[in-house]
Amino acid sequence: MRRSPLWVLPWWVLCAAWAVDMRLDSPGILEGGDGVQHYQIARYAWQHPELFLHHWGKPLFTLFASPFAQLGHWGMALFNAVCFVLTAWAADGLLRRAGLMARLLFAPMLLLTPVYGTMVLAGMTEVFFGLLTMIVLRLLWAERHVAAVVVASFMPFARPEYVAFVPLVLIWVAYKRQWRALPFILTGHVVYGIAGLFVFSDLLRAFHQDPYTGAADIYGSGEPLHFAEHLKEVFGTSLTWSAGAAVAAGTWLGVRDAGTRPTLRLLFVVGVLPCLAIIAVHSLLWWQGWKGSLGLLRVMATAAPLLAL
Repeated sequence: MRRSPLWVLPWWVLCAAWAVDMRLDSPGILEGGDGVQHYQIARYAWQHPELFLHHWGKPLFTLFASPFAQLGHWGMALFNAVCFVLTAWAADGLLRRAGLMARLLFAPMLLLTPVYGTMVLAGMTEVFFGLLTMIVLRLLWAERHVAAVVVASFMPFARPEYVAFVPLVLIWVAYKRQWRALPFILTGHVVYGIAGLFVFSDLLRAFHQDPYTGAADIYGSGEPLHFAEHLKEVFGTSLTWSAGAAVAAGTWLGVRDAGTRPTLRLLFVVGVLPCLAIIAVHSLLWWQGWKGSLGLLRVMATAAPLLAL
């Protein structure tokens, strides 16, 4: 099982092609607000290069999505379908030891997760962020700590949920005593800081242009259990119950089989805990009305790949 059989990649591509076909058959756009804005920023960034540093548009997402946006709005769904295939590839590295059934089920389980599949079709940023979490997790599993931290350093320029993921990555790297890898967490800010200095004469543009500040009286607030009450709606009944069963099974397996403990420990710290942290952070922000939170359920798509794994 250490080598990927030839059918795995076509299986992922088939799932992704099904999603793209659904988008092509659709007469409408799932996200008529933010979905259109992200598409416009990505499409016209080539004509207006300063848009590549537009922080509301998510600079890293804009950079990778812009070639696909030239095809039209459906190109954003195509980009997310590619992200989905790469997410399945990254997760497969950790699933090989789990067996054939796990490797076979991951892709459809993830794509059929309501909030994730919807965001693939809508061409939103959450799917790209989910890919980054899987890449970081696979690099950590392969003990490529410097590479994992470098990728994590760019996550602030992909989605704000990095605040619930990157600290746990750093905790894991510190736990593994890979001290030399920790300074590389500044890589993303250095790169985008230099870019901001040349374009806008602002080395700290990422902090000065934070789009999630102010306007609390406009965005409002809500119940602290808002996201928890909608978990089945967001992730689907199958994935919600499967994830709970997986945590119990992983605990039992870790007690009985010492050989699985390093991988299970990694999955817990950089997989399970970030899922809980994403839910907790968004719940707190919506409850207190901070950071322009609207209580949007779609943000949970950022945790879907980790939950499915």
